Amino acid sequence: MSALPSSKIALAGPPDSGAAARVATEESTQKANELLQQNHDNFHIFWDFEDRLHNHVAHHLLAIYALGATADELQFAYDTNVKTQIPIGDKKPPVLRDIANSDDWGQYLAVAENYATFLQYFQDSIAEIGWQEAIKKHIFSEKAVKDRMPERLVAGFLHPWIHIGYGIEFEQPAIIAEGLAQTAVHDDWPGKYLKACMAAATEATSKDAEYGKGTTILSLFNEAHGSEKLRKSTKWSDPQKNKAVYANAFEEMVALASKWYIPPTATDETIAKASAELASAAAFICSATPRLDKRVKFDFFLMHTVTSSVFLDVWVRQKWLGNAEKSILINYFGWMVVNMYVSRGCADINFGQVEDYQAKERNGGWADVATRVTRLKDDGHVSKTVRALMNAERVSLNYTTNDGFEVGTKLYLKIAEMAVDAAEDQIEDEPLWIRSTGHPEAWAKVGPRVEYAADP
Repeated sequence: MSALPSSKIALAGPPDSGAAARVATEESTQKANELLQQNHDNFHIFWDFEDRLHNHVAHHLLAIYALGATADELQFAYDTNVKTQIPIGDKKPPVLRDIANSDDWGQYLAVAENYATFLQYFQDSIAEIGWQEAIKKHIFSEKAVKDRMPERLVAGFLHPWIHIGYGIEFEQPAIIAEGLAQTAVHDDWPGKYLKACMAAATEATSKDAEYGKGTTILSLFNEAHGSEKLRKSTKWSDPQKNKAVYANAFEEMVALASKWYIPPTATDETIAKASAELASAAAFICSATPRLDKRVKFDFFLMHTVTSSVFLDVWVRQKWLGNAEKSILINYFGWMVVNMYVSRGCADINFGQVEDYQAKERNGGWADVATRVTRLKDDGHVSKTVRALMNAERVSLNYTTNDGFEVGTKLYLKIAEMAVDAAEDQIEDEPLWIRSTGHPEAWAKVGPRVEYAADP
């Protein structure tokens, strides 16, 4: 049985996490619970069904709450984003009976209108067996694999992964139920690619036990950039660029990504190191790919690999989950990160811009960045980026001399400053995020790079 009701939000304080800052107050905790409950009870997980545009209210509130937002800041964030949300919709009793009593969910999965029904089903499941067992049952069981739930978990640019991750991190069964329902109403478009990577890596490992050793995610970024086939696998006109990679360079994409592989027999240390490497690699590629001649703008899709990376550490720390399951999560995440880089046009990699960056506020630190971001008028992406970078710094500390960890410890803060500076100083008619940084067309409305003046 779950310790908390599966339909009620009951935060007691920030999580025990490397991605938490100022201490919450009783007032801010009460406000966070109130607003999260309103979102849970009233709003759908999407605010646009056709394009699967996500409700970020819970993400945003939990991120800034963990960073020490006041009750007023939480209310401001909610008021900023609630305007676009749509009603949760009706539960469908016949559908609920079917998914509760049948092994065949096929006709109900990936249907946005079924969100409220799936939410009720997963709340009931959590109430019966607890949230840990519910996650194992509905993500990793034989039936869940048949329903392609692991692949749906990383679809939607990793949003189901983020949502369930928040629920686990804050130990909130109601948020986990939302995330499981979100997973169920996503399609499984990365499935063919991910399964092909798994098959290729498994076969190669059966022939060579050392397969994948020495390969880093950063080395795969460089290899992808050097591949003309992968660089040209997407066009600016492609509406869904990840799928364009699959259509135009599927074999090359699989051959590249599957070189990085964590087997199900991996030790705890291997799992932890791989998780940290992915957090570091996501930070690296997001911050290294803005154009040098333009104002600093991170890619919207690469940014999502950063914001979701904090939950690698959350998953890895769960004692109730085995390393075989953790290896699936880590491999899927890694292969999606590499695919995300390729799908955004294999942008030129210039990490020196991070090392040379002069922040707007030269004497700030993590506490300063956290304070600034909790006050920002945002949909949560900047605050989630800051949290994830705080976490990446922490989990990378033990591996600073290892290949694949080229982001120096002090540079995670610089990357966070780049993100917050860009958001605070966004110019009207310029995008905050670039969509597909490797394509010149994405930068058409962005002005030239400017440098912040040094303090007198």
